[in-house]
Amino acid sequence: MGANHYWIQSSYAYRYKYAYRPKARVVEENNVYYLEVEGMNDRIAVKRVNDVIECQINNIFEGWSGDTKFELTNGQIWQQDEYNYLYHYAYRPNVIIYASQSGDRLNVDGVQQSIKVKNIR
Repeated sequence: MGANHYWIQSSYAYRYKYAYRPKARVVEENNVYYLEVEGMNDRIAVKRVNDVIECQINNIFEGWSGDTKFELTNGQIWQQDEYNYLYHYAYRPNVIIYASQSGDRLNVDGVQQSIKVKNIR
């Protein structure tokens, strides 16, 4: 993993269109940033996410189930901080952790949804 830039929607919107790895770009207009995706007519306002932790789960990942702990290869341990259940098996998947308005969120490579987490070490 490298020096990536991460963006998150800054307002609610939902559009669906399947495309495999479409081209996308972030543009600025009047101090607002928008994500434009090839093949989509609409664009969505986004904001840049800073202080992102890029790492890996230290061993086997099998999803989350209520108070699951996630040990990262950097020595940090994070714990699930909202109730949710998901099963997904992966060995040492890449993860990102970022601050959102509702708290820190964990995204696991290959998993579509994120989970709210808290740092316990």
